[in-house]
Amino acid sequence: MKNMVPITVLLANDQPVLSEGMRVLLAGQPDIRIAGEAASGSDVV
Repeated sequence: MKNMVPITVLLANDQPVLSEGMRVLLAGQPDIRIAGEAASGSDVV
């Protein structure tokens, strides 16, 4: 689709392996933009 606005996500997880996997999966999607990452929910807030 043309001129799509990407979905913006913030990754927050305390398990580095899972975070890396999610980053790799989402980074390959043209309609998803990773705004940032945090090691925990409290880091996000």
